[in-house]
Amino acid sequence: MPKVIFNNSNRSFFQSVKLSVDAYFSSRQLKRTGNWKLYAKALILIPSAIAIYVYLLFGNYIGIMGMLLSALFGLTLVCIAFNVMHDACHGSYSEKKWINDLMGFSMNALGSNAFIWKIKHNIVHHTYTNIDGIDDDISNGPLLRQCVTQKWMPLHRFQFLYMFVEITLIQLHIYMSGLLQAFYLLEYLHLRSLPQNSPKIINLESE
Repeated sequence: MPKVIFNNSNRSFFQSVKLSVDAYFSSRQLKRTGNWKLYAKALILIPSAIAIYVYLLFGNYIGIMGMLLSALFGLTLVCIAFNVMHDACHGSYSEKKWINDLMGFSMNALGSNAFIWKIKHNIVHHTYTNIDGIDDDISNGPLLRQCVTQKWMPLHRFQFLYMFVEITLIQLHIYMSGLLQAFYLLEYLHLRSLPQNSPKIINLESE
């Protein structure tokens, strides 16, 4: 696989977008980190997940109630991932780094690893977005075609019907192989110099 190199000689588009984003935050007097709405989500979602989990372990309920509670528990964990962990691991949950680190560890509570997520998402995905063979966010098996360089099959005409089941099942494979893949990607991208206890997040403004 050839090494991907970006041409940064013409940065006019990036500069234009950056100016527009800066103007948006400035004109509306918005912080670049979380506000009370984000904090309220965390205060609701995390205790809710703990309460549902404890009740599933020790509560008395009929089978159908257990299935409904399990579905609700899964939905709550997804909401934590998207509303708390994602922003925290991006460093945008709070202005304080230790709070971002603390809330980012919610990824570990969800059964994954915040350090590996930062490598796979912040570095690999956001640097090589939608590049087939590097960005594994679009590598969900042959049944899903997510870019033009992936082989087309007639079945893909119906992927809008089965994609949600496929993506759900593929998570089992991701959890099993994600750690190994991440370190293979690190070797390929020559990022071995990253300190293990302090993941480097590439600053696209300086690249």
